[in-house]
Amino acid sequence: MNILYRKCVFFGYIGYTPFKNLKINCMNETGKKIEKQLKNLATVRENKIERDLVSLVFSYRGECIKLQGVGNKSKPDRLCLFPGGRVWFVELKKPGKKPDPLQLLMHAKLREMGFNVSVIWNAQQLKQFENDIQAA
Repeated sequence: MNILYRKCVFFGYIGYTPFKNLKINCMNETGKKIEKQLKNLATVRENKIERDLVSLVFSYRGECIKLQGVGNKSKPDRLCLFPGGRVWFVELKKPGKKPDPLQLLMHAKLREMGFNVSVIWNAQQLKQFENDIQAA
């Protein structure tokens, strides 16, 4: 079976990919699939944003608690507590991803209860979060 390939440049890798799926089937110069490498790059970005968030919260003498456990699909990723009783729920997403409908419903419920909720997926969103902390 002949598959048509096109040249792709993705996350700095130059290779060839079938027309149907650029991100998943991208191959590097040696012809090896780089799906795992691309997945790792996306994860590193989210982890870096999470580390930056924790550092930011600690710089304001706060606590950044990771919310884990059974049935945690719709709950935000982090609970940020600041001096003076200020509380934020923070949802961290991969760059370009958005919360799913169940998460949006939970965010609305938390806001209705009077809590602050932020969704962060890049450095600009993190800067906006810092501005919100200072304003509160």
